[in-house]
Amino acid sequence: RARRILPQLYMSTATPGRRSSGPVIVVGMHRTGTSLTSRILQSLGVDMGPDASSAHHESLSFMMRNRLLLSAANAEWDQPQPFLEAFGDPDWKRTLALLLEQTIESPREWLLSLRQPPQTVGPSGWGWKDPRNSLTWPLWLELYPTARFVRVRQNRSDVITSLVTRSQENLRLQTDLSIRTLAEAGADSLYSEYLAALTPIDSAVGEQRVFDVCYDGLLSEPGATIASLADWIGASEADVASAAALVRTTSRYANVTNIAERAVPAAKHKLGPR
Repeated sequence: RARRILPQLYMSTATPGRRSSGPVIVVGMHRTGTSLTSRILQSLGVDMGPDASSAHHESLSFMMRNRLLLSAANAEWDQPQPFLEAFGDPDWKRTLALLLEQTIESPREWLLSLRQPPQTVGPSGWGWKDPRNSLTWPLWLELYPTARFVRVRQNRSDVITSLVTRSQENLRLQTDLSIRTLAEAGADSLYSEYLAALTPIDSAVGEQRVFDVCYDGLLSEPGATIASLADWIGASEADVASAAALVRTTSRYANVTNIAERAVPAAKHKLGPR
């Protein structure tokens, strides 16, 4: 399966090498609001990658590396257990770490035609978003010891409903199918696995290097949440207003002022955050 991923990495030219400043890494379960959070960070001056997709604001080069790591352990985003179990084997964990470092430090030798053009770092640093970071973050932390993490959370039932709705829609479209998340039981157990994978992050880096974004709080009080985030990353206060405008224009609950009023049909969750 790793071989199917490599051609896509060949085409990704936005692959930063090791930098002096630690990255801001967005972690969080799929469908929790990581895409909106990534856009907010970009608006606050964090370079989230010139190859960030318009749909989910994910850096292709980092997303493909995460997919490669999972595939090396015969795992997928919706079947992460083989990858998580590999961390119990020090030799296997080191193998994954070396694989990741090779893709960053020596992409030319490892990926043949992949190049590393010079890149500038945003005024508030650099980083990337991919929900798979929730699983692979220990390896990224080993590579970037001064990394900071923005952890995005959302109501469990909302995430499960959104996962199931998206999977059922993908089944209809015959694309990106996840059998596990077609039913609530599978989506719920997957949520638990991601939550467990993220639990050790506070003790690993210290609470000062983890910023929690509560999606409900971001929707109800975007100004306050984004102001705190801007202060945490050292962004200019002048950027807070424009970043807050992203919440009003892209949130699926843009016209709701009371979180308790969010009684939306399940079908609308397919338009929700990733």
